[in-house]
Amino acid sequence: MKNKMTAFVLAVLTCAAMIVPAYAADVFSDVSPTQDAWCYSEIMKAYNMGLVNGYGGGRFGKNDPVTRGQFVQMLYNHYGTDVGADTGFSDVPQNAYCAKAVAWAVGRGVAGGYLNGTFAPNNQMTREHVIVMLYNLAGRPEADLSVLRAFGDCDDVASFASAGFSWAVENGIVSGTSDNLLLPKSVASRGQVTVILMHYIEKYEGAIPEYAPSPEPPIGIPSRNDDGTTNAAYVNSISSVGKDAAYPTKGAASSPNANGFSTEADVDIEGCTLQYDALAYLNAFLDENGLAHAMWAVNDEVEEYSMMRAKEAYVNFAHERPDGSDPLATENLYKGNGSASGVINAWKNSQGHNRTMRASSGDYVCIARYKTCWVLTVWRPYSKQLTNVVTLSSNDYYRN
Repeated sequence: MKNKMTAFVLAVLTCAAMIVPAYAADVFSDVSPTQDAWCYSEIMKAYNMGLVNGYGGGRFGKNDPVTRGQFVQMLYNHYGTDVGADTGFSDVPQNAYCAKAVAWAVGRGVAGGYLNGTFAPNNQMTREHVIVMLYNLAGRPEADLSVLRAFGDCDDVASFASAGFSWAVENGIVSGTSDNLLLPKSVASRGQVTVILMHYIEKYEGAIPEYAPSPEPPIGIPSRNDDGTTNAAYVNSISSVGKDAAYPTKGAASSPNANGFSTEADVDIEGCTLQYDALAYLNAFLDENGLAHAMWAVNDEVEEYSMMRAKEAYVNFAHERPDGSDPLATENLYKGNGSASGVINAWKNSQGHNRTMRASSGDYVCIARYKTCWVLTVWRPYSKQLTNVVTLSSNDYYRN
């Protein structure tokens, strides 16, 4: 039984990781808001949160089976912490795409391996495997086993999965089919797993906002305002970064780059957003401590650099650039789903992050997000930091 449970837990992890978030109408060619109403919203929200990606050619593969490696990776994208890539499994080497996810999942007790020393990352997962893994992630709470009697195939649920399935049904994480069946032994599809995972996240973290597609770009608008500051509408028409006209910035370059900012950098900030809403929560924290407010960034280079750092940290969650160099500014990092207030509170309750926010009093700041990764950069007015970020934009913000 122990071996079976271990294998089962591994399978569940894989399913969750595979859950692909996406807004089909904008991202995936094979997910329609009309024909796939049962999974469209959840897939879009999941994609927007950075939980998963689709295949090449713009496909999501909603009917494709989920593998253990995929599901573990999905869970890791949202809940994981970097504990290294040494999994101890012969079939998951340290350079495997899901190595860090597997190492985290096994250490957390969400998943396990087989007695032969393998993890079997390519094995397909069943619906009950997915449910059990999420049940383990939730801490295996008490469940009323009697709720399964309402389903015609309740006897098909394995004994190791009965508590998990009962818990999932009780909490609205999973429901039966139109024929009042649970189908515990059926292979879980990517679309099904995405729906189940999003139900789980919303159960424990609250409602996730619906995906909002980018507005149609305006035509014939200038890149700069009359006072020389960046035209927010122009930037958003190119990059959809959420540039707010209430926070004007000014770039040093004579013309805007592909991101819409007047900088000389050529960096990738696609999918990043500027989180102006977090500034109010940061300043409320400074108020609580009797400190002067922080001010929003003064130039485009700071905004562009901060979004770039959020994207870099999403891949390598560390205060280190891809070339191993130090960041250009003091920064806080956060990884996980959350609102602006939640992120500020998380930093507030961490000694080092709390210290950085205190130090931002009277300074310029920029707060940016890429999927589930947030960054706060702090810049001292009239400092060498601000000079450097402008100068180094021509080198994509790398030190010479």
